[in-house]
Amino acid sequence: MTYKEKLQDPRWKNKRKEILFRDNYQCQYCFGLKQEVGVLNVHHLRYLSNYEPWEYESEDLITLCQYCHEADHEWIKIRERTIRERPRRSAMAG
Repeated sequence: MTYKEKLQDPRWKNKRKEILFRDNYQCQYCFGLKQEVGVLNVHHLRYLSNYEPWEYESEDLITLCQYCHEADHEWIKIRERTIRERPRRSAMAG
């Protein structure tokens, strides 16, 4: 099953509704202050191997507007690239 298919699973849909309700259907980063909020997403704050999307604890999930969700994923890509490209301390010491 693809990730996209998993997001159609009733277990994920129920978990998503639970998180949206908990967060008052409001982006938890900008609190709806962005002009173009777009669709609300339930974002995983961390990814765990061998977990299905609906198996995460609620505290690992957060409601984000489309703008903030995309910005957060972009920040993750930048952080991962920076970590990958950063010289190791042993190489810098030599």
